[in-house]
Amino acid sequence: MTPDTSAPDSWYAAPGAEDDVALSTRLQLARNLANFPFPERERGDDGERVLSLVFDAFAHLDDPDQYQANRLDRLTPLRRKLLVERGFIPETPNPQIVSGIVLKTDGRVVCTVNSVDHLRIAAFAAGLNPDEVWRLCSGLDAEMQKTLQFAASYDMGFLTASLFDAGSGMCASVYVHLPATELTGHDALNDMLVSVNQRGFGAEACFGPGPQGLPLGSYYRIRNLNSLDGSEFDQMASLTAVTKYAADMERNFRAAIRKSMPTSLRDRVYRAFAAVKYSRFLEEKECVTLISDIKLGKDTGIITGVEYCALGALFYRLKNAHLELIIRSGNFAFESDVEATDDLKVRRMRALIVQEALENIQIVTG
Repeated sequence: MTPDTSAPDSWYAAPGAEDDVALSTRLQLARNLANFPFPERERGDDGERVLSLVFDAFAHLDDPDQYQANRLDRLTPLRRKLLVERGFIPETPNPQIVSGIVLKTDGRVVCTVNSVDHLRIAAFAAGLNPDEVWRLCSGLDAEMQKTLQFAASYDMGFLTASLFDAGSGMCASVYVHLPATELTGHDALNDMLVSVNQRGFGAEACFGPGPQGLPLGSYYRIRNLNSLDGSEFDQMASLTAVTKYAADMERNFRAAIRKSMPTSLRDRVYRAFAAVKYSRFLEEKECVTLISDIKLGKDTGIITGVEYCALGALFYRLKNAHLELIIRSGNFAFESDVEATDDLKVRRMRALIVQEALENIQIVTG
């Protein structure tokens, strides 16, 4: 039996609105301290002073014990690797910049200090939930402004290191799963992407490229292209509308492919089912495709016995650093030909976790 590596209250293990298509929602607010240059332009002790001011602001919150602040240069290599895999910090940060990170204990909020901007406040929620991420980010932003003065102008709004973030300083995105749109054909996918772009949003691969240059696992990140168009409320309303548009299109295509390609669809799902059930080793990218095909089987009524939130949580449970942490903290009896090799243990643990999470899936005959 493998351990449950996600806490009961982990945001990514909870169900969410539109979660048959929308995996999660993320919101980020970029802020910079007045009277300090942007991180890339800092000189002397600028970085240390910014870090000290931001950490001190968190210490003066009404609930400071809910936040953990750390300098990046004092974290263990494994801890840094975990943060890289979550997309919180760059894989190769600038060693000349004194940077840090502040994490809320429930995992729903993370703030980077002295990365691209002096402060980036990010929040996460399952499914399509722009209201929740806005509540979390805007609330913390308001609390920070009680002790910190952020750089802003009447004409430009908040001043940021990237012109695309100026204005509201907001980057909002939703991760969506669009396999049926892809299977319907190039024209259907292109029409959807063009429509998303015309509404002021872009769609990019969540987990890197897959076959034929399409996103691995058919997972896309829909995000706003700049922060200057409209208020925060308008931008979030537009994100909700464009995500629901993509979701409606995807559901229509699912219904269509169930009728037009039932045998090919079942072959794809059955192969993923067999690989999940009987594999002894699994690679991370391989899992993205397998989970995508299992989810497609659920979407089209071919399999039952798994919830969307359980599938979404696997993406956070199957990353290398996360698995390394589990292996180090537990006492697992691996097979003799696996025990001596760290890479094999990670790949073996990944297979075990996937199999346990999906142990109740069943094929619907007929």
